Amino acid sequence: MYQATNPPNTPAIDLLDRDLNGPRDSHGGAVTGGGKYVWVFDRIAHVAEVFEMKTGAKVNTLNMRSDLARQPAIDIATVSPDGRFI
Repeated sequence: MYQATNPPNTPAIDLLDRDLNGPRDSHGGAVTGGGKYVWVFDRIAHVAEVFEMKTGAKVNTLNMRSDLARQPAIDIATVSPDGRFI
């Protein structure tokens, strides 16, 4: 568990995913589901990837491109006050 008094790199980092198919530029993240999921955003691939916090398993990859945003370059997000939206 993280605490401000922890030494550097404690607790150890958990690798959730590694994509070797091309350049990636992962940014930010948001926690949803009462701490059950973490969303990570990729500016180059234009996707949001959802992981289960407890196991680190990938739950979903969402393409963030649309007719209104062909290159959304997402990097920062937050959860809505009611917790229903990112």
